[in-house]
Amino acid sequence: MPSPTSEHTFENAVLHEMTTKSGWIEIPPAEYDRQHRLVPSEVEAFLRDSQPKAVEALEQRLGDGWLAKACKALTNGLREVGDTLQLLRRGKTVSGVKIDLAYFKPTHGKNPETLALYAKNRLTVIRQVPYSPAHQNTLDLVLVVNGIPVADAELKNGGTQVTDHAVAQYRNDRDPGDEFMSRRSVVHFAFDPQTVVMTTTLKGEETRFLPFNRGSEPGGRGGAGNYVPADGSLPTSYLWREVWQRDNWLDLIQSFIHVEEEEQVAADGTVTTKRKLIFPRYHQWDCVKTFVARARERGAGQNELAEASTGSGKTNVIGWLAHRLANLFDDDDEKVFDKVICLTDRVVLNKQLRDKVEQFESTSAKGMVVGIRGGSAQLKEALESPAAKIIVTTIQTFPFVLDKLDVAARAGGNFAVIIDEAHSSQSGESAAAVKKSLTSEEALEEAAKEAEGVEDEDVAANIAMSAAARGQQDNISMFAFTATPKAKTLEVFGEQDSGTGLMRPTHLYSMRQAVEEGFIMDMLLGYTTYKTYYKIATESEELGSEEVEKSKALSAVRRFATLHPTMIGQKVEIIIEHFREFVQHEIGGKAKAMIVTPSRLHAVRYKLAIDAYLHKKGYTDLKALVAFSGKVIDPEDPGEEYTEPGMNGFAEKRTEAKFDSDDYQVMVVAEKFQTGFSQPLIAAMYVDKKLAGLTAVQTLSRGNRIQDEKSKTFVLDFVNDIETIEAAYSQYWGEVVGERTDPQVMYETWERIASYDVITDVDVDAYATAFFAPDFKPNSNAPEDKAKAAMIFAALNTAISPAVARFGELDEDDQDELRRALRSFASQYGFLTQIIPWSDNIYEKRYQYARYLSVRVADRGGERLDISDILQMTHFHTEATHTSGGKVVEGKPLPPAISGDGHGPMSQDERVSLLEVLEQINTRHGLDLGEEHLTFAHSTLINLGKK
Repeated sequence: MPSPTSEHTFENAVLHEMTTKSGWIEIPPAEYDRQHRLVPSEVEAFLRDSQPKAVEALEQRLGDGWLAKACKALTNGLREVGDTLQLLRRGKTVSGVKIDLAYFKPTHGKNPETLALYAKNRLTVIRQVPYSPAHQNTLDLVLVVNGIPVADAELKNGGTQVTDHAVAQYRNDRDPGDEFMSRRSVVHFAFDPQTVVMTTTLKGEETRFLPFNRGSEPGGRGGAGNYVPADGSLPTSYLWREVWQRDNWLDLIQSFIHVEEEEQVAADGTVTTKRKLIFPRYHQWDCVKTFVARARERGAGQNELAEASTGSGKTNVIGWLAHRLANLFDDDDEKVFDKVICLTDRVVLNKQLRDKVEQFESTSAKGMVVGIRGGSAQLKEALESPAAKIIVTTIQTFPFVLDKLDVAARAGGNFAVIIDEAHSSQSGESAAAVKKSLTSEEALEEAAKEAEGVEDEDVAANIAMSAAARGQQDNISMFAFTATPKAKTLEVFGEQDSGTGLMRPTHLYSMRQAVEEGFIMDMLLGYTTYKTYYKIATESEELGSEEVEKSKALSAVRRFATLHPTMIGQKVEIIIEHFREFVQHEIGGKAKAMIVTPSRLHAVRYKLAIDAYLHKKGYTDLKALVAFSGKVIDPEDPGEEYTEPGMNGFAEKRTEAKFDSDDYQVMVVAEKFQTGFSQPLIAAMYVDKKLAGLTAVQTLSRGNRIQDEKSKTFVLDFVNDIETIEAAYSQYWGEVVGERTDPQVMYETWERIASYDVITDVDVDAYATAFFAPDFKPNSNAPEDKAKAAMIFAALNTAISPAVARFGELDEDDQDELRRALRSFASQYGFLTQIIPWSDNIYEKRYQYARYLSVRVADRGGERLDISDILQMTHFHTEATHTSGGKVVEGKPLPPAISGDGHGPMSQDERVSLLEVLEQINTRHGLDLGEEHLTFAHSTLINLGKK
C-alpha cells in the first residue's frame, strides 16, 4: 500500500484534480503508440466527433488501416522544433483531405458553430508513459490534445525526492535527441508540492530549467518559490488547477507558445538559423492574463501598471499582450480596442519591441502589425488604416503627426496604448500629443461646446480641447511597464490600495524575485567603496585671500580635484589592474567593464588616461572606448576638439556593436548607455559619479544581466558610500508603492506666482490667442503655413515681453523664487492633469504661458568659476573602505510625486575667501594625510574578490 507521502499518492492527487476540476480525461498508457508517438484512439475519436465527413473521405481514400496511415502522415511532418504547434494550429492535409487537429476558442461568441467545435477538443493525460520504442524509460505524466502529445512532466513527492531530482532525471536519463523529447513535446515540467520548473529544450547536463513559480507571497510581493494558497492546498496546485485548466491550456497552445528564430554567425562567417521554443514563465502569462481580463471587464479608459524587473522578459510580455488586446471582445461580444499602440522612448528599444511584436504576428492575421520606420507620415497612415491593428512606434513621433492627422478619418475609436519603460517623461508634452492624437472625436466636440458664444470661439475651442485631451480618456487604456516606477508613474498608471490609500502597481515581478530566481544578478554582493583623500592649496596667497561666492568656489575646487591628472591617473591604475586581475578572465575571458563618470570632460580625460596607461604597461590585450554626446573642449588643451567618433575612430552609431565585439573590454560613459542599455558581458562597474535613488539602481543595473559562465559581478565605487546605495536598492527591491499627490498643490503654486504681479490675465489671453490659433500647422513646410507660423511666433513674443520686463524689475531673490515657482507649476500641471477628473481651460492657458515665460527668464547660470590656474593638489591617497558588499531591506513608500508649491527659503550664496573654502575642503577630505601622501604617492591595490 503506497504511503500517504509517496510519489504515487502525489500523482494520484494531481490526476484526481485534473480529471474532476480541470477538464482532463485519464487514459491508460497502452493507448499510446510508441512508434508514432501519439495516441491513435484519441485522434480517431476527435476526428469522428468533429469532422465526420473528413473521416469518411479518409476511409474511402485510404481503405482499411486508414487510421494508421493517417497517423503516419501526421508524424512524418514533425521534423522541426515547433512542428507540433503548427500541426495543432493549422491542421494537416492527408491524401488530399484537410483535417483539423484542434479547435481554439473564438475571441467572441457570435459564431456558435465555432464554439461547438471548440467544445469537442479532447484533453487527455497518461501516467507512466513508455514514450520511446528504443527503451523502457517512462514519463510520469504526458499531456495530450486530440491524440497529439504536447507536454510531459516528472513529479516528486517533496519528501524523499524533490524537484531537483526530477530535473536530474531529465538531464541524465532522458535522451535529448529522442524524437518525442526534442520535436514532439513542446515543454517539460519538473515539480514537487513546493516548486515548479520547466524547459522547452533538453541538452543533457547543460539543460537550463526556468522557474515557473508564483512567488513566496501573494501578488508577487515576495521572492522565489510559492506561497501556501488560502484554501490550504499545495503551493504548486496552481499548475494543474490553473495552468493546465482546459481553457487556459488550449489558450497557451494557441497564443503563447511560439518559435523564435535566431541567426548565429560562425567565426568563418557562416550564418545558421536556430529555432527555439518559447514557453511563458508564470508571471509573464499571469500579467497578460490579468491585464486582458481587466480590460474585458472594464472596457477602454483604464490604466494599468506592471512593475516588471529587469530579467522579467518584458518584451515577450508586451508582444503577447499586444496581440491579445488587438483581438479582445467583451462579454457582450463587442470589440474592446480598435487599435493597439506600443510606445517606447528610444530608437533602440523601438526596434527590439517592433521585431518582437512582428514575430508574434504568426499567431494572428498577417498585415495587422505595422512597425513605424518612416516617421509621422507612416504613423498617420497606420492610424487611418483599418488593417493596421497593432502599431509600434516611439513616443516622440506623435507631436509631428498632430497637425497631419484628421481625427474624423482615423480608423477606430478605442485604443490600447502599451508603454515600454514608463517613467516621468510620459507626463510631458509628448505624452499629451499621444492623447490628443487618440482622444475620441466625441470627447473633443463635447469639450469644444464650452466655447460656444465666446469671443474668438475657434481659439477657445482649441483651448478646451487641449485641456480635455490631457486627462484620462474614456477611449484610451494605457498599459505601462517599468522595472523602477517613479512616484509619478505610480500615480498615473497604478491603482490605489483600498486599505492603505497608497498607489501600487497592478502587476508585480520584483527585483527580489528576479534575483532569487537567477534571472538577474545582485549588484550589491560584490560592492566595494573607495575613499579618496586629498589636499588642495593655492599658489597665490594674495588671490587666495580674495572673496569668492562660496558655492561656486566649492564646486570649482571639487571639479579641479576630480579632474586632476593625479586623481584620474590613480583611479585608472586601480581600475585597469583590478580588471586584469579579477575580471578579465570571467565569462570565458569575454568579461567587460563600464566606467561611469560625472561629465563629458571627465570621460574624455579618463579615455586619454586609460590609453596612456595601457600603452605604458604594454597591455595590448585591453582596449577602451568612450561614449558621450556632442563636442568637448578641454580647457587645459583648448586647441583640441573631442568627440565620441573622433576618440573611438569609428561612427557613433557603431559604438554599441563595437563594444559587443571581442575588440573592446572597457567603456567609459558620461550619461550615455547608463539606462536602457543591455550588455550581459559587463561584469564590473567602476563608479566615479554621485548616485542615489532611482539613478543608482538604473545605472548599476547595466551590470546585472546574466550570461553563461558569468558567476559574479564587481562594483568599485570611488564616490558613494554603501549606505546610500543600499537605501536606493531597498526602495526598488520589492513592490514599489507611493503616496498620492494633493492637487491643491498646483493651485497654491499659481497663487505664489500671481503674488509677484509679473503675469496678467490680459497677457495670458493674448498669448493663448496666438498659441491656440486655429489651423496652425507648426510642422508644415507649405509657404502659407510658414508665414502663419512666423506671425504666431511674433505674437507669442509680444505677449510674453511685458512679463519679462516686469520680471527684470524684481530683486535677485524674488527672481530666483519666481523661476522655481514657474518650473514647479509647469511640472505640476503636466502631471496632475493626467490624474484629476476634470479639465480647466484657464489653467491650460496659464500652463502654456508659464512654460514659455520660464524659458525666457531662465537663469543661464553665469560663467562657471574657474580658479584651476591658481590651485595645486599637494596630497593624495585612495583606499578601499568597504569590501563586504551590501544588503537590502524592504523600502518605504515613495513620497507624493509633487509636494510643496515651488516656494521655499533660498540659500544665500555668501562670499568668503578662497582660503576658507580650501580649509573646509581639506578638513573634509584630507585631515589625516601626511608626507607619505604627497602627490604621486603609491596607493596599494586592495586585494579584492579572493574570498
